[in-house]
Amino acid sequence: MSRITRIILISIASLFLFFTIKKIIAPDPAISNVPQKKGGGPILAEYKIITDTSLTYKLQTTGSIRANEQVDIVSELPGKITKIYFKEGSTVKRGALLFKLDDASLQAQKKKLEVSASLPLENERRIKVLLDKGGTSQQEYDEALNNLQTIQSDLELIKVQLEKTEIRAPFSGKVGLRNVSEGAYVSANTILTSLQDINKIKIDFSLPEKYAAIIRMDQKILFIVENDTQQFTATIAATEPAVDPSTRALMVRAISGNGEGKLIPGTSTTISIDLNESDSTIMVPTSALIPQSTGFSAYIIREGKAVARVIKTGYRDENNVQVLHGLDRGDTLITTNILMLRPQVEVRPVLKK
Repeated sequence: MSRITRIILISIASLFLFFTIKKIIAPDPAISNVPQKKGGGPILAEYKIITDTSLTYKLQTTGSIRANEQVDIVSELPGKITKIYFKEGSTVKRGALLFKLDDASLQAQKKKLEVSASLPLENERRIKVLLDKGGTSQQEYDEALNNLQTIQSDLELIKVQLEKTEIRAPFSGKVGLRNVSEGAYVSANTILTSLQDINKIKIDFSLPEKYAAIIRMDQKILFIVENDTQQFTATIAATEPAVDPSTRALMVRAISGNGEGKLIPGTSTTISIDLNESDSTIMVPTSALIPQSTGFSAYIIREGKAVARVIKTGYRDENNVQVLHGLDRGDTLITTNILMLRPQVEVRPVLKK
């Protein structure tokens, strides 16, 4: 590299370094244009006049959606499925026949018992007539009656088993996917399909124990689900009688209509609850608070100077916090430049731009 080339490169680097340093140390125009008194002056700060505010305490939590009623459809008897009477995903009425099991052997046993019962029935009637006339003993009649009742009990048992070969819907609802096909042999308690009533849905959620006494029956709640932008309404229907000692939370159940079928059991939901309302409370911007080791403090303006106040906070939302103690109605709260403040520093209040 020639000497002239090196001189040119060094000159360019020097100019670049000069302008970079100048930009770094140059004063911010926004700051330099703020009028300042010679020798310092009061701190300029925006303010808020403390007044009563209407407040609704809101609590957000998450919950789960459940069907109003849900059950697994099972067979109480072992046997072969001879017929399936529903379409998967369809709606059925209470008592609708869903599955039919093979009942040939039970029908044969029933017919046999019916034939066997005819003779003991006639025998019981005949001995009863003789007993009324004194022609036989009470013991002989009791034996005949016992024989008849034994056969009748066996017959009733067969009828009950025959009823169990017809598997019906215990309530109206929507059936799920079937787990078996026609001709399959199933054992007792095999899950054949599921049934859910989703015309109404249940919303189960938990609340911290400090809110347990505030929740009211028939109270309205709002909730949203991930698969829909619509906001839904539900009504609190029941709570557990006690707080769970392991979680220190109270389980709550709300009920909501689901006529359009938008709410799907098993999905999660975000719930908003209005816990209480107050017409006279103090709310201040969270930006006006100064964290302390024991809580929070804030500055107010008193006779043109900053005065520190230790405050006790309550309910919070995204931008504001409730002040329970430490501020009074009519106080002038400083909301900006709070990190520049010290007790008794002069402050000039300015309107918020």
